[in-house]
Amino acid sequence: MTLRTHTATMRLDAADGDGLRPAERAHLRPPRQMPDGAWRVDAVLARGDEVKDYAWGPEQIPWEELRRTDTVDAFSGLPATPAHPEGDRVTVANARGSVRPDVRTLRADAIEEVKILRGTFLFDARPTAQGLSVGWDSVRLDTATEPPTQRDLVPNHVAIHPSLTPRVTGAGVRVDENDKRTKTMAKIQIGDVQYECEAPLAQAIASERAASKARVDSLDAEKTTLTAERDNLKGQVTALEASRVDADEMQKRVDARVALIAEAQPFVEGELPKTDHELRCAVVRADGLDPEGMGEEVVKGAYMVALRNLKARAGNVAQQREAFVQGAKPRVDAKSTNGFMGTHHFTFKPLGG
Repeated sequence: MTLRTHTATMRLDAADGDGLRPAERAHLRPPRQMPDGAWRVDAVLARGDEVKDYAWGPEQIPWEELRRTDTVDAFSGLPATPAHPEGDRVTVANARGSVRPDVRTLRADAIEEVKILRGTFLFDARPTAQGLSVGWDSVRLDTATEPPTQRDLVPNHVAIHPSLTPRVTGAGVRVDENDKRTKTMAKIQIGDVQYECEAPLAQAIASERAASKARVDSLDAEKTTLTAERDNLKGQVTALEASRVDADEMQKRVDARVALIAEAQPFVEGELPKTDHELRCAVVRADGLDPEGMGEEVVKGAYMVALRNLKARAGNVAQQREAFVQGAKPRVDAKSTNGFMGTHHFTFKPLGG
């Protein structure tokens, strides 16, 4: 099987450059000396969604293949070599002479923002300019695409040596050696402690704080709105419960309305008012009294008096009509008869008239 490599360089941050892109550089942590004296160094192992030019032709490396969990996890403890070994792979047979004892591969991480595999290494001593090249143990070549696509990537080793130069990917290890740039420092308060750090980091923390505060403020405003809506709904429920009438009470109200209409209707002309109060006012007016300005209880009292008066007057009229009908008699005027029965004049007179 032909060895396929993804070659990179170590980051120098010096005048001669290191081939790293600015966006990638932000995701590589500066070298740090550990308590045991060793140096932790970050590197770009490979870039996704790029095309590599091999001697036999170009091949593309999709990001979804590099970021696979099994591919990333396989870098933990991967052998570091000074060059690609004979036979192109590190095996049990050639490991003793192929592996660098002063370098250990700690892990790899898939950085989605810039689509790179970041590797973390531990050097016994702070490294100088180094080249880096990943040797893959197996690659399934998908020839259905153009150019062909590398799939099912399994790393075998990482070659790290000053003689390795950038090729195709231009990635590398960040060593920050001979750093001639002037770093702008800034202070930032975290809790009760004030820290000094590089200005870009302080700005990033401040931006994140501002974004977090904006999110909290938005959530507080939403909470206030929801609380108001909840209280409003509670008020509506309380009002509905207060206005709810059971069946017996409703029947009592209906019966009272029917009785009121029955006793008031004879004394109201035209369409009946819609409310009990208006109906009572109409009866009071029929009795000759203006209810304007009266309270509801006063109107109820005036209504009872008016109803009694109207009923009494209606009764008197009925009695007079009945007396008229029952008491009217024919009367013979003697002067008009002249003793004869042929000519009669009749007059009608109510009783008592």
